[in-house]
Amino acid sequence: PQLVQQSDTVEWDDAQGTLKAWRRLQIGQLTVKVQPLAKPSEDELHQAMLNGIRDKGLSVLNWTAEAEQLRLRLLCAGKWLPEYDWPAVDDESLLATLETWLLPHMAGVHSLRGLKSLDIYQALRGLLDWGMQQRLD
Repeated sequence: PQLVQQSDTVEWDDAQGTLKAWRRLQIGQLTVKVQPLAKPSEDELHQAMLNGIRDKGLSVLNWTAEAEQLRLRLLCAGKWLPEYDWPAVDDESLLATLETWLLPHMAGVHSLRGLKSLDIYQALRGLLDWGMQQRLD
C-alpha cells in the first residue's frame, strides 16, 4: 500500500463567493502538506459549484420573473395535464438534476457572479422537447 496519498479538493468559499482549490498530501490521517491548486479542471470546478448550489439552495441562481413564471407554468402543467411527462421542477427535483438542466449552461462559470449571470429561463426550457414547448405555450 502507498503510504503517501495525494488528493485534490475544490470547494466553495462563502466569504469570497468563489471557488478555492488545493492539493493535500497525507500519510494516513495526518496532513503533511497543503498547497493551492493553480488550475483545477473545468469538471472539478463545475462539480464544486453544483455542490455549492445544493448546499445553499436554488436561491443562489438568478430567478428572473420570466424563469419563475416558466417554473410555475411547468408545475401547473404537471398537475393539470399529467398525461404528458412534464419534468419535475420542485426544489428537490431541480437540485437532484442540476447536471441535466444547469450544467450544460455553465461553460466558463467559476464564481457566484458567474452563476448570477446564467439564464435560468433558457436552462429550464432545455428540459422540454419541441412538442412540450408547443403544448406549454
